[in-house]
Amino acid sequence: MIVNVIGVLANMHVKPVSIKLSILKIFYFIINSVKTVLVTFFIKLIVSEIQNDINIENISNKTYIIIILYFLILLILSIISRVLNNTINLITFEWIQKEKNAFTNLEKKYEQIDNQEYYEKQNRLFNILNKNYINNYVDNVLQIISNVIIIITMMIVLKDYMLIVVAMIIISVLLLIFSALYKYKSDYELEIFDDKISSKTGYLRGTISNFDYGFDIRLLRLQSGLRRKLNEISIVEIDEKRKYYKLFLISDLIFIFAYILFIVLFYAYFTNLLINKKSISISDYSMFISAITTIFLSLNIITKKLFELKYNYKYYCDYKNIINEFNNISSNIDNDIDNIKTIKFNSVNFNYPSSKDLVLENINITFETGKIYLITGENGAGKTTLYNLILKLYDSYNGDILINDENLKQISPKKLISKISILTQDFNFFSFTIRDNLDIQINQEKLKNLLEYFNFDETILSKEYSNRFTKDGLNLSAGELQKLGFIRAVAKNSDVIILDEPFSALDIYTEIKMFNYIKD
Repeated sequence: MIVNVIGVLANMHVKPVSIKLSILKIFYFIINSVKTVLVTFFIKLIVSEIQNDINIENISNKTYIIIILYFLILLILSIISRVLNNTINLITFEWIQKEKNAFTNLEKKYEQIDNQEYYEKQNRLFNILNKNYINNYVDNVLQIISNVIIIITMMIVLKDYMLIVVAMIIISVLLLIFSALYKYKSDYELEIFDDKISSKTGYLRGTISNFDYGFDIRLLRLQSGLRRKLNEISIVEIDEKRKYYKLFLISDLIFIFAYILFIVLFYAYFTNLLINKKSISISDYSMFISAITTIFLSLNIITKKLFELKYNYKYYCDYKNIINEFNNISSNIDNDIDNIKTIKFNSVNFNYPSSKDLVLENINITFETGKIYLITGENGAGKTTLYNLILKLYDSYNGDILINDENLKQISPKKLISKISILTQDFNFFSFTIRDNLDIQINQEKLKNLLEYFNFDETILSKEYSNRFTKDGLNLSAGELQKLGFIRAVAKNSDVIILDEPFSALDIYTEIKMFNYIKD
């Protein structure tokens, strides 16, 4: 076990959150170790003084002073410990939030995040961060060291009974190892299972409680189907967890047996010395019992922390593997482009990663700026796929797509998207203000004119879309949303504007108005 832990520490190349945090943790564990040791010695001192005072039938001022001093020291150490703990938690929370924000999918290649496996891994990553497994190894090492010191101190107190103490420590450690083995192996496997299934249950519960789906669910009477699907997944989840909870129960039973065996044996042993042999005093008895209890609890902590170190390394490896994969799918291409003049497809074939069937086959076409192109076709013919490739959402196509005769794969996605505006057929508006949804980077004068052209009052910009975060949110019709989506696309100073089914939710008069705007 010790050799294994040393190997774990040698291979963990994680930088602490900060030197400041590491120092705070060291002080925190020193304070708590001192508190534990003081409790044992002060109990003996107080009981001894009270016993002496009873003999002379008068409690002396010295006894009161010792009791008051004990509680004052304990109070001060407890306050310092609490302040340190809160500070550590705050710094750690800030670090976790920064890490989570850094590894959101905002900058990842769309092609790689468009699958279930990616979101399962992202859940895994966030779970590891939320439970702070990456930084816990520092805590675990410090707790092991502090509890080893506590045990040594308590064994000095019990030096006259070293043989029985060592024998019981060996037995207890073996039992505690079995207990921890069941617990931490099961914990690790259960968390992997939870990370996989939580994306499914989270999606279903989110769908059921999402206002955006409320209308369709009720209109189409989807309640029973959604409940059935959620129940099916819940049954799988419950059955899997039942298996692990049995292992947790075995772990708890082994711990309870070890604790009772250790404590009861020493209670009996020291009670015999106190009552029958009269070889120890009441104050010695109190101190020995306190020392024995402290030794067992420290042994339990050390055993747990050794196993946690082992599994922290597993979590760390999972974390590093996911981070490396995330970094590999992040786009690091930074080639800029001038104004877009042409977009060429040369013998392009493409199928989505989830299917082997070609959506686009041997596509050869050239688009030139300054012209209007109308692409028609049956549902599923690949019209939307065409602009998905132009927008660089998918790179796994055969053939060449050229922007101004430069290979699209070598152009920065950020630079490309700054030159293109788009209105998709399934565009989204978020629960922000209308201005935030339209993007503050668009041409403000153009925006004002477009709002007026489509009969919107300019005050709409400051209002929030939907009632999710406010009682005064806007509930806009599909046609109004489509007009705002169109405004968002054309108000941006772009070289290319892509409109996918832009008239689908519009009345005939607005459709003519929008068509005239495009034509002009």
